Amino acid sequence: MADKAVSDAWWRNTVWYALDVKTYSDSDGDGWGDFTGLTRRMSYLRELGIGCLWLTPFHPSPMRDDGYDVADYYGVDPRLGTAGDLVEMVRTAHDHGIRVVMDLVVNHTSDEHPWFREARSDARSPRRGYYVWSREQPPPSDRPEPIFPGEQKETWTFDEEAGEWYFHRYHDFQPDLAFGTPQVHDEIHKVIGFWLELGLDGFRVDSLPFLIDKPGRGDDGRRRHRDLRTVRDFLSRRRGDAVLLGEANLPPDEQRAFFGDPNCPHDESEVQLLFDFAVQGAVWLGLAQGSAAPLERAIRARPDVPDSCSYAVFARTHDELTLEQVLTADEVEQVRAVFAPDGVGWIYGRGLRRRLASLLRHDDDRIRLVHSLVHAIPGVPVLQYGDEVGLADDLELPGRLATRVPMRWTEEDDGGFSDASPHRWARRAGNVREGASVAAQRHVAGSLLEATRQLVHVRRECAEIGFGATEVLPTAEDSVLGLRSTWLGQRVVTFHNVSERRVPDASAGVDLDSETVVDLLSPGGEAKASPSRIPLEPWGYRWLRLDASDATDVAGVGV
Repeated sequence: MADKAVSDAWWRNTVWYALDVKTYSDSDGDGWGDFTGLTRRMSYLRELGIGCLWLTPFHPSPMRDDGYDVADYYGVDPRLGTAGDLVEMVRTAHDHGIRVVMDLVVNHTSDEHPWFREARSDARSPRRGYYVWSREQPPPSDRPEPIFPGEQKETWTFDEEAGEWYFHRYHDFQPDLAFGTPQVHDEIHKVIGFWLELGLDGFRVDSLPFLIDKPGRGDDGRRRHRDLRTVRDFLSRRRGDAVLLGEANLPPDEQRAFFGDPNCPHDESEVQLLFDFAVQGAVWLGLAQGSAAPLERAIRARPDVPDSCSYAVFARTHDELTLEQVLTADEVEQVRAVFAPDGVGWIYGRGLRRRLASLLRHDDDRIRLVHSLVHAIPGVPVLQYGDEVGLADDLELPGRLATRVPMRWTEEDDGGFSDASPHRWARRAGNVREGASVAAQRHVAGSLLEATRQLVHVRRECAEIGFGATEVLPTAEDSVLGLRSTWLGQRVVTFHNVSERRVPDASAGVDLDSETVVDLLSPGGEAKASPSRIPLEPWGYRWLRLDASDATDVAGVGV
């Protein structure tokens, strides 16, 4: 990608930070985080180096699925504040150079949404066509397996009031919208347009494959991809620099179609970003094996994508760590044997409901390594709130909520989250670990927070990783992942040791082809003669800029 187009693709060289407003910071003492509390934390996020916030749902909701059961797409849950408070937060974020993206949950609604209430009560209502109905119980071929085994029995439910069966990919209180119908398209466009007018910078599209794939409608996936393109067209007309980040837990070859037509290499007509679940799986498999081979395979297997598109690189999100779509059954078992040997945290027969620090047994060296990998692998780094300080999970909370605990700002009993009595909190505190707070680590040399802040800032200075071409280097050590990213003649090389043994020379077998290097994570940033050896400690990593005399030409471009 030429540098002249960089400003149009800001999402390719920034760092994202995911948070839930209700568990982040409470400003009024009612036990619920709110937009005013988030606004007051904006200087912290700027200091951390975050370039884009991803907000999980904040709409009015019965909260039977943590807000992913939306009852009003145009509203703000009053416990989080008002629309005015949200707009003030967005303005403040923009003043701090931070963009804001929200969850777009349009695969389904709550069964308490006015659309569904009207649809079930009147067969002649236009709202009836907003959902997927069947007069007869659908055959097994049209009944997908439940997403939440143990919590969910079926994907079709008979509605007594409607006298028909309705489809729900998730729980029975989350009826699926009939994506692809003109009426639903119009509604989605209005929702997108509304939030863009209030200053939002884009959307994380929830459940993207399920949005496309509805039962009982024949093999019309190609048409529904066209329907998704109409959503992107509308977004781009209303706001040319707005972004869509898609959630599609699929193998890379199946993901590719969500960027645009795979037969047209430059077609970028659908989403600009997709979560890279294959790389996420490779991170955990590599750690389990003490080998970089899974990561090398995953990075090499990525299909080419259009210039303005990229992958979102992450280790954990607020959902369970699910690997079955991108790893073999044997590989999943290897990960489970290392990170859940006693089965603790294993859920739905497929994943782990643990936070990053808890999975890594609060080993700061391994946590730093994973953060570094997320920032060094080509794509857009996505951090989960609290992972920068090693926030623990709480397995006494049900299901996925175990990872969605309140942020800890201080070492006090309430963690600085809220002055309210804990029984009034939106979510009970996680397992409190001494030192796992912002106050305990801020400006403390060598702390996890300071190491994460350094990685975020260095990554945003490395436009080579955001916009350039990246190659996997043929290192002689099986445990070392070597990557070289090149853009506009500038090169950045990273080495990561994913094992517990020391590596005497990570660059063995690699020709750096450089007279000088700058160690990007060392103080001073002075160019030095290219080293003859690059040792790595257990779980160690290095970031090097090669022949860096003109590096200022690209450092920080597009941030």
